[in-house]
Amino acid sequence: MTGRPVRFQQVSVAKEDGSITTTRGRANVMQYDVDTGVVSMAQDAWLSDGSNEVTGDRISYDLNREIIIADAEQSGQIRMKIIPPEGKLEELGADDGP
Repeated sequence: MTGRPVRFQQVSVAKEDGSITTTRGRANVMQYDVDTGVVSMAQDAWLSDGSNEVTGDRISYDLNREIIIADAEQSGQIRMKIIPPEGKLEELGADDGP
């Protein structure tokens, strides 16, 4: 699929506590392999699980295992923003943040 951008969304329920997570992705080019359950995104790709984000030239997301694989051209970059769950910073003794 091609678009400006193409978008996808996956809703999953955690087995441990029943919490719901929505994973969203977008890119200018997207391919879904039904057999492997992998969404491949290229050209201005972005993926988020609601708090953590990954951006880059190419991102693949395994819907079944919920694994991200990100790749960049030689001059490109991969960026990740990881936000700890609420309360985790206090548990670690970092009240004021990074």
